[in-house]
Amino acid sequence: GVLKLAAYESDTGLSAGDQFLIQPRGADISTEISQDVNMAMNNVGPDIFGGHYQNQSGMETAFEEDEQKNLFLGVGKLIAALETNDQEGVQESLGYLDKAMVQVGNMQADIGARENRLQVTQTMLEGLELNDKERKGRIEDVDFAELMSQLTQQQTVYQAILKSSSMIMKMSLVNYV
Repeated sequence: GVLKLAAYESDTGLSAGDQFLIQPRGADISTEISQDVNMAMNNVGPDIFGGHYQNQSGMETAFEEDEQKNLFLGVGKLIAALETNDQEGVQESLGYLDKAMVQVGNMQADIGARENRLQVTQTMLEGLELNDKERKGRIEDVDFAELMSQLTQQQTVYQAILKSSSMIMKMSLVNYV
């Protein structure tokens, strides 16, 4: 999204030096782990534990499709049931807490899988870096004595070719007669 603020604008209601808080629904921080593959590095709290998102139209529940995943709602119902000594309410809230714990466990598994994938990617990148260093080392650390020996051999061959070609050029039919 985009946030544009200008000091002393009447429509923003903010003046220079005022503080403001931004709470995005999708505050995930993504990083590129390979070419054209991005991975989120964090999770937003309401996606794990439940709660509410505040957006322009008001408050929105995190788990609208299954409110029993909402840990805060389950704990709130449990506290209310315990305060009123409502055994049926306690049983119901325990069901909420069970589903909430499954939700937290699923998110833990998701985070663990992402961590494993990042470790595999890191290991792969370290291997590629090591291969590049070895290749660079082979190029830079050439054996100087061997290189000079090869250069001397090639120079000797070149001089022999020059000498033989000059001898051939001097020959003529008169030399054979």
